[in-house]
Amino acid sequence: MKNKPVGTVFIGLHDDKGNHIIQEHLFTGDRESIRRKSVLKGLEILIQFLKDENR
Repeated sequence: MKNKPVGTVFIGLHDDKGNHIIQEHLFTGDRESIRRKSVLKGLEILIQFLKDENR
């Protein structure tokens, strides 16, 4: 596996219908800041995914 820069985060989502999303993000900051940004981005992706699914 290649080395990834500090702050590289992969966020994935898969549902029971076989739909999936995988995104790579590069966040800056210290460990706690990167963790916080990762969680917020994950929630943002989940909310958008659920909104799109209900259309």
